[in-house]
Amino acid sequence: KNTGIYTKEGTAINEAAGTIEVGATNFGMVTSDTNNTSGKLINNGTIKITASKGTGMYSDSTATDAVKNNNLITAAGVADAVGIYGKTVTNETTGTITMGDNSIGIYSNGGDVKNFGNLTVGTNKSIGVLTVGTGQTVSFDGNITIGNDSFGLVNQGSGNHIISAASNTTLGTDSVFIYQNDSTGRVENYTTLISSGDRNYGLYGNGLMENNRIIDFSV
Repeated sequence: KNTGIYTKEGTAINEAAGTIEVGATNFGMVTSDTNNTSGKLINNGTIKITASKGTGMYSDSTATDAVKNNNLITAAGVADAVGIYGKTVTNETTGTITMGDNSIGIYSNGGDVKNFGNLTVGTNKSIGVLTVGTGQTVSFDGNITIGNDSFGLVNQGSGNHIISAASNTTLGTDSVFIYQNDSTGRVENYTTLISSGDRNYGLYGNGLMENNRIIDFSV
């Protein structure tokens, strides 16, 4: 496995002029160490995933804002890839994450997740944000684009709190905006949802789910 930039508990930055290309089973940027409490990754440039099983940014750090994307992570046209894997993750307003089919934009197993930028996922069970930790708070904002037969956000953790204030989002066919399998979780939706096809779900699952905007599934 190859890694573009690696730090144990330091700060690694891919600057605006930097481009990292990631092949199969390889990593663009990594911070990893035993009891990692200070490692940080910042992408100000471009991370391009060119083959399946590639991961743009990987972190096991519990530091605040351990992973930040300020520019572009793309796996367009590539299946089965991960944009960001980490515990505390932010996709800033200037950030764009574009994934292909059967892929995950942000995978988080702990800490808070904030998506303020552009997040696009392809078809075939792709997921924009997947949370599997405990007591996480997720800000699901920005501009969300979901392919057919895919999910905007999936919460499979415990006691997680999802707050969505994304821009108006249109679902095509067989898609779910937010899926929750967390009996103690809470979803607050402030995103207007529109269906242009069939067999879509706005909010689906268990726990507490609250809608505060228009869900127009009149098609």
